[in-house]
Amino acid sequence: MNADKRLIEAFVPLAPISQQSKEENSVTKATEYLPRALLTLLHRWWARRPLSACRAAVYCSLVPAPTTPAGLKREAEFVTRLCRWKASAATFTEARQKILTASGATAPRTLDLFAGGGSIPLEAARLGCESHAVELNPVAHLVQLATLYYPAKFGAKLLPIVKQWSDKVFSLTAPELEACYPTVRPPKDQPMQATFVASQAALKPSAYIWTRTVPCRRPDCGAAVPLHRQLWLRKKRGGFIALKPRPNKSRKRVY
Repeated sequence: MNADKRLIEAFVPLAPISQQSKEENSVTKATEYLPRALLTLLHRWWARRPLSACRAAVYCSLVPAPTTPAGLKREAEFVTRLCRWKASAATFTEARQKILTASGATAPRTLDLFAGGGSIPLEAARLGCESHAVELNPVAHLVQLATLYYPAKFGAKLLPIVKQWSDKVFSLTAPELEACYPTVRPPKDQPMQATFVASQAALKPSAYIWTRTVPCRRPDCGAAVPLHRQLWLRKKRGGFIALKPRPNKSRKRVY
């Protein structure tokens, strides 16, 4: 067993994998990365692991470590190619073949006991493994079913079914939640802000930001002061958006 050294024990090209993971985490909407970013966009799981890092971890754990510096260099170059966003189908085929050879021509079984949103089991399956996942959290388990099980079972015919039922759920819940998302209009005494589209007279909020509050320490005040961790909503080139607290003296609140 001491001679059976895996690649992950010898060398892993961390710098390129980290760069790919950083790019993956920066994707917030459908772009040219969609074929690789779909899992990230499917559900914003707070402990989501980058697919590039999971792919590298699975592959490097299943193939043996070369015994020569030249062999290590070749494997490092291959892992770098494998973990790119647009890794070719030929690269995946080569990775599956290497894993299959290392496991004695039998697809290895992988088990993630704390699978969360399913990043590791997904990459294990893509690399040709018999992938298994376990998770206690029911929300994460539902994400796993939508990520790992249903697409493999139903294939492309699942897409219109998902759209049909998502539209139905939206049509049923929208009227019930109408009161929670009232129409927002720009203040009459202020110029139209950047958050309002010039061609629209009003917008509807899509989400709320909740904070805890504490009473003002001034005896003559008594206002509820929100405990903001930070006020920035967006800090990216091309648009900066931040909250601006506004005190309401009549209701002793800060909005």
